[in-house]
Amino acid sequence: MRILIVSPYFPPQQAVASLRLHSMAETWAQAGEQVTVLTTHKQDDQRSMPLPCDGFTVVEIPYRIPRILQRLRSREHAPGTPHKPARKPSPVIRTLRAIKNRTGIYSTIRMPDLTDRWVAPAIQWARDNGPWDFAISSSGPYTAHLVALALRQGGEASRWGADFRDLWTQNPGGRGLFPFTIRERALERQCLATADCVTTVSEPLAESLRRQARGGVSVIYNGYRENELDSLPPESFFSNEGMTNLVYTGTVYPGYRDVLPLMEAMSKLKAGHPGIAAKLRLQVAGPLRDHWQRLAQKYDVQDMTQLYGVLPRVDALRMQRDADGLVVIAWCDSGAGVLTSKLFEYLVARAPILVIGAGPDDPIAHVVQKAGRGVAPRTPRTPRNDIDEIAEILKTLIENPQSLSTEPDAGYIRQFSRKAQAARLLTMMHKLASHP
Repeated sequence: MRILIVSPYFPPQQAVASLRLHSMAETWAQAGEQVTVLTTHKQDDQRSMPLPCDGFTVVEIPYRIPRILQRLRSREHAPGTPHKPARKPSPVIRTLRAIKNRTGIYSTIRMPDLTDRWVAPAIQWARDNGPWDFAISSSGPYTAHLVALALRQGGEASRWGADFRDLWTQNPGGRGLFPFTIRERALERQCLATADCVTTVSEPLAESLRRQARGGVSVIYNGYRENELDSLPPESFFSNEGMTNLVYTGTVYPGYRDVLPLMEAMSKLKAGHPGIAAKLRLQVAGPLRDHWQRLAQKYDVQDMTQLYGVLPRVDALRMQRDADGLVVIAWCDSGAGVLTSKLFEYLVARAPILVIGAGPDDPIAHVVQKAGRGVAPRTPRTPRNDIDEIAEILKTLIENPQSLSTEPDAGYIRQFSRKAQAARLLTMMHKLASHP
């Protein structure tokens, strides 16, 4: 088949979304399919994760971003070093960031998005170089689906699969901005009614989409790249011998998937057991460094926290490999059903996983427990239970880490390899393509 993958995210841009789409392109090309990836032109600071593209073609389409939005984007994705003070943003940038954090606009979640101006030239290129037997679009941002929708309606794509890595109008990370919300709802209904198949990353998200999807909704999990840890440099990322390194890699969503319970639990541990707390370092790699700084100052745990900003993927993986504990954060609404990609990478690391902000029935907690890979809440979720229980777990991690170790379920974990999930989707695509 001639397969067109449509996604603004793709290597060398560093993101878990890029890894999901790269694994699909790689797996399908190895299976003998003719694969082309249609993506955005990558800026200089988006080229930190080069991966081999053997056997398939990658086409980057350039587009323009208004200068003020470019400043907003560049600032939030700037690399950093531990404890480096964040430069104070201008009033305009502060206002835009506040709106962005509250609504999800300009952050690959809600409309408008930075990639809006990419849609028209991407459609034109795909039409000029079609037809395609199958188009697969993956969001967010939603702009990927707008490209594929135009191709399916125009006949340039015989079949279309819409991959909702993240929900659109139901996304817990942003409520949207009126009047764009009206247009979004109409476009989303059109996409779900037109796509021949819809995929997403967890069963709760699939249930949210099934009411409107024409061709059914299937779960294609996020996953881990096989043997990736084996290729890392052997030197330890951390030089603080004798310390307990608790690692978080990735982004946070203030008010939706946040770290307040962890920070308050660290503060509680410091107040009650200062000698033990002095041995703990929370090591963070990812954007929104100023948000982490504010919380560390608020809870007086700056001395227990190291913030690296956005790191090259190889360094983030070394952090995960060398950690004494790994933090994964659930969404505030457990019904959101989001299984973050980072969770599956954590499953194949060594250190126990600590689930933050989840109740016992949370889907992230369920996977961690079923995999035998960490510690999830044992009590019904309340803010106080979160903090007390997390503080006690941190104390145990420092004093008696062996007691948190369990025997992983290798068979259960193996199903989450990216290659296995991509192969499942290809089988679905062949079945759809074989029916008139």
